[in-house]
Amino acid sequence: MKLYLNKTSPYARLVMVVAHEKGLTRKIELAWTDPWASSFDLLAANPFSKVPTLLTDDGLPIVDSICICDYLDEVGGGLRLIPPRGSDRVRTLRKYGLGRGLIDAAFGVTIERGSMIRVANWHWPTAGSPPWHAPWKRSRVTRVCCPRTGRWTWAIWRSASA
Repeated sequence: MKLYLNKTSPYARLVMVVAHEKGLTRKIELAWTDPWASSFDLLAANPFSKVPTLLTDDGLPIVDSICICDYLDEVGGGLRLIPPRGSDRVRTLRKYGLGRGLIDAAFGVTIERGSMIRVANWHWPTAGSPPWHAPWKRSRVTRVCCPRTGRWTWAIWRSASA
């Protein structure tokens, strides 16, 4: 098996925990990748270029951490981590859903903080001033989604050399 993952992905870490618990770490080849760069191998396995992605021994790709965890739970040794049926399965999936929601929220905040840093060089026009009246040389006017409000607005990009 081959697992495409990234060190910063909490979902990949979740898959790795299941792999360790099921004693599969020696059977899984780790392919460290940058999903933002969309490497050819990752795109061939997962056209969404998302990690984690697992290629089974049969060469079939499995995407999404819960699907990968369920597969590893099935093929690994020992007791099942995710019960196969019944109320135990429902309780386990409920806990997983709550945990996944926390991961999603924390990951969203992390990504948003990164976006806030990246927009530090953006200059937001004041109300009533059209963005095409930029006083800067080598400026570029474009539409962007403001990470603070989630609204599309005009922004003026000024290069560091301007």
